[in-house]
Amino acid sequence: MVSFVTWQFPNRTLGFLAAGLLALTIPIYCINLGITALLDHRVKDSIMKDAEAKALSWARNLVVNIPSIKNIVRTGQATPEERSRIVDAIAVAGVFRIQMFTQEGKLAFVSDRDKSGRSDTATAIARTHAKTAFQSKSPLVFIKTGQSNPTRPNHYVEAFVPAYASNGSVFGVIEVYIDVSDTYEALATSFAQLSWLLIVGSAIIFLVPASLVAIRSWQLSAKARKLIQVDQIVYLT
Repeated sequence: MVSFVTWQFPNRTLGFLAAGLLALTIPIYCINLGITALLDHRVKDSIMKDAEAKALSWARNLVVNIPSIKNIVRTGQATPEERSRIVDAIAVAGVFRIQMFTQEGKLAFVSDRDKSGRSDTATAIARTHAKTAFQSKSPLVFIKTGQSNPTRPNHYVEAFVPAYASNGSVFGVIEVYIDVSDTYEALATSFAQLSWLLIVGSAIIFLVPASLVAIRSWQLSAKARKLIQVDQIVYLT
């Protein structure tokens, strides 16, 4: 009587495929995390550089067009005409709000008169940033979201820019608020599309050799099973 060994081929195949898919999913997931973090960094870096250039240019033009800015920073007082000119200048380059600080980091001027818009902690942090910008003579740029403040854009930048007098000396710091919502969303969408292309490409790169290995392993396994079955048939006969 001839007896054959029953092989659980489907279960083993499914197990092998599951292990292969798991081994493929882990590196793709890690690649996805890395690509997402890298592209998010690139989006924010691009926005911050663009916003810094805009803030520097805007602050420079403000000081040139309103020479009394130095006195406003020193005294913390602005005439109605000066305030009106500042407000008119705010609508340029996406700027929607400014604050001015003295050399010591004291808040001297707020364009919308809303000094209560910040908590005491946030105001203290702003003073620290202003002093740092004054001492380093370099802008400080931060990307913020308007989630906690419905009056703010979805994404905006706070840039602490040194204010230069005509003789080249720094007399204070101007904090420029710039709306970057459209730029952020456009860059995020573009980079998201690129991210998917990179992820799909990575998946293909991993999938092709993995598939070849899986197919070859299945072929060798099938061949080994046939040899064992033949040996068993010969033995039993």
